[in-house]
Amino acid sequence: MATSCAIAHGVVESVFAGEVSPKELERSFLAAIELARQSGTFLFYTDVTGLTGGHSAGDIFALIGIIEPMQLPRTLREAIVFSPSSLATLDVQFYEDACRNRGWNIRLFQDRERALEWLKG
Repeated sequence: MATSCAIAHGVVESVFAGEVSPKELERSFLAAIELARQSGTFLFYTDVTGLTGGHSAGDIFALIGIIEPMQLPRTLREAIVFSPSSLATLDVQFYEDACRNRGWNIRLFQDRERALEWLKG
């Protein structure tokens, strides 16, 4: 498992690789939100190209439930870069759909440049 989270170029960047447990997924998710609050930027770039699993769709759905009571700004944007051939593709698509159904501005991309362009556009 490998996760990291940092501020770079006015964006909260997170990287997930390998098997990421539900606990680690939640910990990284909350760390990214804390960085956003500290920096005042609610633009998130998430790279899951190396993610292979370790958690379920139910674990992802639970994360979405964490967002609502946190009173995050609805201007929040998250660009997720994924590999369509990854084992985690269905989980990433589920996350995007579930978030968008709740009014969050989440988009999937296959390359970093387009993702960052959308975030800053």
